[in-house]
This record gives sequence, structure tokens and C-alpha cells, in this order.
Amino acid sequence: MAVPSVSDAYPSSGFKDDLVLAGLFLAAAAPAQGRTNTSALAYSAAKQLWEKEFKASGHTSGALNWDGKTPMLPVLGAQIATAFRSEIGAGSNDVAEWRSVADNYFDDLVSTKLTDGEIFLPLPVNHDIDPVP
Repeated sequence: MAVPSVSDAYPSSGFKDDLVLAGLFLAAAAPAQGRTNTSALAYSAAKQLWEKEFKASGHTSGALNWDGKTPMLPVLGAQIATAFRSEIGAGSNDVAEWRSVADNYFDDLVSTKLTDGEIFLPLPVNHDIDPVP
């Protein structure tokens, strides 16, 4: 939850998406340190939390922003399950499950129809501008 003194400016919707995100990143980082057991445990915990809190309830979409990372989790899960399959003990079914949810999110995003009063403005990409260091 948000810090009470700034809760009006920066409200928080929860932290469980952050836990899944941290578990997935830990699963990806641990093999580089030779800790495949840690990697497998982190992946398993992240996947179980994802399935319990988000997939089972159908809450797999929404806004992707500083507070809500839920739409990104299946994309990251699919990438990690593919890249570290043997280290984390992920099966081909894991990859298919993550990809299916990610595909559905992006399909919905692309096919969303705007209603009166809404506007979608894709920002132009200027390759002549150097990124800020």
C-alpha cells in the first residue's frame, strides 16, 4: 500500500504483481550465479502466485504503468520459461500458458475500439535525438 503521507498523489493498488515480477526476475538471475535450485523455487513461487491471484480470477489485463504490472507478467513469464527452461524446471506447457495469456492481452489491446471522447495518439519516434544518459 501507499505511504500515508503521499497516498493521494501516488495511490497503490497492491503489491502482489510486484511479488510475481520479483520472483520471475530472481528466477532469471539465479542461474548466472550457479543457483539453479533458487531459480526453480523462485519461478515456482512466482507462477503459483500468478495463477492464484491473477489467472484464476481473470485479472490478467488492465493498465501497464508504474503501479500495475499485471499485463507484463505473462510476457516476462514466457520469456523466462523459454530462456531458462532446464534451470527452472519449466515444461512446454508452462511456456504455452504464459504465451496464451500474453497473446490474449495484446489481441484485446490491438482490437480495442475507441469510444466518443477517447483519442489514441501514437508518439512519433525521432531517431535523431540522443537519449538522455
